Amino acid sequence: MKKAILLGATGLVGGHLLELLQEAEDYGQVQVLSRRPIVLPEGKASVQVCDFDHLERHARQIQGDDLFICIGTTIRKAGSKAAFRRVDLEIPLEVASIAKQNGCRGAVLVSSVGATIDTRNFYLQTKGLVEFGLAQLGFERFTAVRPSLLLGDRDESRLGEDFGKLAMKVLGPVLRGKLARYKGIAARDVAKAMLAIARMGHPKPVYESEELASWAKP
Repeated sequence: MKKAILLGATGLVGGHLLELLQEAEDYGQVQVLSRRPIVLPEGKASVQVCDFDHLERHARQIQGDDLFICIGTTIRKAGSKAAFRRVDLEIPLEVASIAKQNGCRGAVLVSSVGATIDTRNFYLQTKGLVEFGLAQLGFERFTAVRPSLLLGDRDESRLGEDFGKLAMKVLGPVLRGKLARYKGIAARDVAKAMLAIARMGHPKPVYESEELASWAKP
């Protein structure tokens, strides 16, 4: 029975992944890393409240077989580019480094369509940098999934996503071929794909959005 470490369980993809891990017979424990206490449904998951500014204090507790990184924010919500970078780049790398040192063998990251270090777009460059940094840590298995617009109900409203969802209803049917990766994807399908990829031993280092739907099928 494996132990999963989940970073970002309160997010759209992370919430679905937590449910799937709770139901997964091959995972006996799920350790949720959170900045604050959260109430979880009864099951195998437990919360490790962390001071993300001093993760070294929690190093002994961050242990498991597979690390799932779903943490993410927006520049608007974070308040600045520096704060956004802290959440989407620095914290994932610090958590992953500790987990790797403690024997964690695999990691799966929720990145973004278009992620690359070779761009002036701050958001996409940050996503590219976290992918690159995690790949350099030396996990036996590492995969980044790059979903397009996430479909699903959030607890918070994101104006850009709301507009994107409306546009997707019109444009979705014509996004084919190379444009298929920009079609919206259900957050639950992304979570299903992450779990399936971890179970299959991470066949590829990167999966684009149009590839994730096939992994989400039973």
